[in-house]
Amino acid sequence: MRFTILDCYTDEPSGLGVPPYLITYPRYIAGAILKYNRDNIKSNNESKDNNIKQNIDNTQHDYFYLTIDDIRLHKFYNNKIKNTATTNIRIANLSKNYPNIQKILDTTDVLIVVGGVQTPGKYLSALPGTLSEISMFIKDLKCLKVLTGPSAMAGEGLFGGRLATQQNTAMLKYGFDLVVPNLEYKFDLLMANNFSEDVQATNMYKFIREQAILGAEVVKQHPQYSEFMIADVETARGCNAATCSFCTEPVKNAFMLRPIQDIVDECIALAKNGI
Repeated sequence: MRFTILDCYTDEPSGLGVPPYLITYPRYIAGAILKYNRDNIKSNNESKDNNIKQNIDNTQHDYFYLTIDDIRLHKFYNNKIKNTATTNIRIANLSKNYPNIQKILDTTDVLIVVGGVQTPGKYLSALPGTLSEISMFIKDLKCLKVLTGPSAMAGEGLFGGRLATQQNTAMLKYGFDLVVPNLEYKFDLLMANNFSEDVQATNMYKFIREQAILGAEVVKQHPQYSEFMIADVETARGCNAATCSFCTEPVKNAFMLRPIQDIVDECIALAKNGI
């Protein structure tokens, strides 16, 4: 199975994922795919050693990382970059995979869309994708289309003073087959049901420790890799105070501190991958 992680950029009170920043969601999801592959190989080898016959998925599932800018360049500019006097922030952040985008989309089995702006802002070097824009791009794709990230947890709102688009609207109006909050915690269970429906999972940090480390490699596909790139690292989620009127964090998550060693090990992995 081939997965494509489409990064439409995220902006939350608790984390920034607009270039040059790379938020945790794509990294954790990439790590979940890699961990799933590794665990299945390990289970298969153990079964062979013990002469046990099991129905184990031996397929190595791969993934690609794309940005919303890649899609815009492909749809609106025929995948050609033109030299202009001013920077077009709609297509300024092209991943390393943009030259092969048509082949990638044609061979994708599951498109995982990461998006959601919940802290309206003015962006100088990128333009986050909205659900309405994304739906226009993905409507003709034959693959399974899954929405995750902030949009799947508490909707999105690109502008202050307006009602947010709620997650239950995403399937009805915007053409997603599945809306999965916290997909990074549920990947194995979703693989078990072939992404047929959302599942319940405990959002405990212990379940993503290895994913965070393994998924650090996805930074190499990021537009700003090796030049000017910042990886946003998660230290906690939720909030016990819940006193800030603009903040969505208390709505989305119960308060939880991430183990310090997990944070250190992820930072080491990011450093080893060039960040």
